[in-house]
Order: sequence, then structure tokens, then C-alpha cells
Amino acid sequence: MKWFDRWFQRQCRKAWDSAQGSDPIEETIKNWRPAPGLQPNLNRDGIRFQIHRAVGGYVVEYYDHTKNTSVGMDYTNQLQIIPEDADLGQELSKIIMMETLKQ
Repeated sequence: MKWFDRWFQRQCRKAWDSAQGSDPIEETIKNWRPAPGLQPNLNRDGIRFQIHRAVGGYVVEYYDHTKNTSVGMDYTNQLQIIPEDADLGQELSKIIMMETLKQ
């Protein structure tokens, strides 16, 4: 009877949303799932950050994913230390700008 519960829940939700005047575009976006095998690859040609809290500041570890024709994908790993009194957002923007200019 689980199928009936799910079906009934969907029908109630559709009725509620139509009574509330929900946007069909928002419904489509909410229910969208990519087909298996067509998962978007967001790590390619980008920078991935991990921010770790440390005594006296932050340690920012970032991976730069670049395309190398001889090896395939090339990953470079770097660490930056940001002191506690520095603005974290401003320091992250500096890191992003420097890595963007390297490419």
C-alpha cells in the first residue's frame, strides 16, 4: 500500500499547489533529475576549496583541475594560511584572482 500513499500524496500536493497558484516552471525545476549517465561534472576545469579552522586563523586547501593532454586531468593541490584578523572573504577573492590569472 506504499504506492497508494505516495500516489495520494502527489495528488494532494498537486491539488494544493494548483489552489495556491504555484508556478509550473518552479515545479519542473524542483522535480528535475538528470538521466543516469548524464550527471553534470562540476569539478572539471575549476577550483575546489576546503576551508579548515585552525588556531589563529584558517587553512585554505584548494585543488585546481586543469586539462593536460599528455596525462588527461592534472590536479594541483595548494595550501594557504589566512590569519584570524584578516577578512576571510577578501583573502579568498585574492586566491581566486591569482589562480584565474595563472590560467
